[in-house]
Amino acid sequence: MARRNKTKKKQSVGNEKKKTLNPGIIVLVVSILFFVGLYYVHTHPGIFQTTTNDTPRYLHIINGYSQERRVFPMSEDQIIVETGALGNVTIVVQEGRACIEESSCPNQTCVQSGWISAMGEVVVCAPNQVMIRIQSSTESVVPEFHLQ
Repeated sequence: MARRNKTKKKQSVGNEKKKTLNPGIIVLVVSILFFVGLYYVHTHPGIFQTTTNDTPRYLHIINGYSQERRVFPMSEDQIIVETGALGNVTIVVQEGRACIEESSCPNQTCVQSGWISAMGEVVVCAPNQVMIRIQSSTESVVPEFHLQ
């Protein structure tokens, strides 16, 4: 019986190793934190932009259906109706931000996009071929339309 007690003590001493983190787990956690941070920066584009309240902002409406471009100041509240490929698109400019409030497209993705207010933000209604974009100048960054 004495031998059995000794073997049990030897086994318990062998199981008392220091527990260390697996390097693979550390890499996994750091990678997850990196991608969560990257997603946050992507979904909050205004974090690193240094625009001031006196920077003029203009709403550019590009209509691929009618081959027209129009520019509106964001300082004035207004409702704009564009005629797209499938029907009307209602654009609301209010308190320095803009959104597509109503559209005749089937999936309503443009309406669900919500409000935009930062420079460079875009909402597109692809079925109606209408795009809205906020810029700091009246010159468009979209190249000329090519009529067919």
